[in-house]
Amino acid sequence: MALGRFVSGLAANKLHSWKIIHISEGVLAIALLILLFSPTTIIAAIGLFLIGFGNGPMFPNFNYLTPENFGEENSVAIIGVQMAFASISSMSVPVICGLLGQFMGMWIFPIYLLLFFVLIVFETVRMHGIKKNN
Repeated sequence: MALGRFVSGLAANKLHSWKIIHISEGVLAIALLILLFSPTTIIAAIGLFLIGFGNGPMFPNFNYLTPENFGEENSVAIIGVQMAFASISSMSVPVICGLLGQFMGMWIFPIYLLLFFVLIVFETVRMHGIKKNN
């Protein structure tokens, strides 16, 4: 994640935050495919690395876009909500996955990640639709 954020910071001079987010989503898609269909543990480890690399730039870029997406006057309150939900989700999402893995098996892990990937892509597309209509 740290390497993904570092590379994203270097790219920020040339690319808009939305472009970085879309590239990150592409990296995540490739990483999930690698993880879902990995024949060896080494390839699965590469997939996990790419998941961290792709996820790294997402949160900072979404935060950076908050004034653009919600207006300067609302951005402080919205960033506070983003920070709160990030903290809650970083504590609860791994626990839920662990409980599911304990009862169903850890084969659920890539599918669990895939569900969150679909959710973030859906919400990114929805946000673009809202911005276009406004």
